[in-house]
Amino acid sequence: YGATAGRTKYTVTVSGAVQDIFGQTLGEDATLTFQTGNADSYLTGPRGPLTTLDPSSRTPVFTVYTMNYDRLRVRAYAVTPEQWTEYLQYLDNFWRDRGQEPPGERVLEQTIDVQGQPDVLTETAIDLSAALGGKPGHLIVVVDKPASLLSLLIPQNDYVVQSWVQVTNIGLDAISDNEQMAAWATRLSDGAALAGVQLQLLPGSTQGTTGADGLARLKLPQSA
Repeated sequence: YGATAGRTKYTVTVSGAVQDIFGQTLGEDATLTFQTGNADSYLTGPRGPLTTLDPSSRTPVFTVYTMNYDRLRVRAYAVTPEQWTEYLQYLDNFWRDRGQEPPGERVLEQTIDVQGQPDVLTETAIDLSAALGGKPGHLIVVVDKPASLLSLLIPQNDYVVQSWVQVTNIGLDAISDNEQMAAWATRLSDGAALAGVQLQLLPGSTQGTTGADGLARLKLPQSA
């Protein structure tokens, strides 16, 4: 049961007692041996537009998984919340224009070796410390295969993992009606309410600050 592994010899035996829809049996066991070839190369990772890294980790790492990849190209772009809409537009247009750059300032570009075995799914943790400068912040992280002649000729065959990555210890929940929004800020590491967190609705200028209970109420702008 399950997926077959690459470069592996399999022996399958079908019992002679197996019956067809008429109740007839196979009569005797049937054995088949076959050999699988190399597994296809594969890259996967966070698929949502937004990824929040584990606040309890001492090192901010973005994790991807590969099969039959020797190297990975990693790029990171420093962004601010004001660029969120621009980022969503970039994602909408990405597969029509693979040559476009994400918004933000490129602060990291490197090629890393993948420490994996052939045909084995391998986890790679990408350290983002250098791109963040040791502080919380926001990055757009793009991970793909280093450029090659084949990727230039057939770019749609290359896998890409990309996400807006936030490094923070602030969790935020919100609920709204037609007039106001209630926001609740907590510390991700232990769930405690956070006072004094400054909030702003974007795009726009509506602002608020959480109280001792972590709550803030923001009056929503009235639509015309």
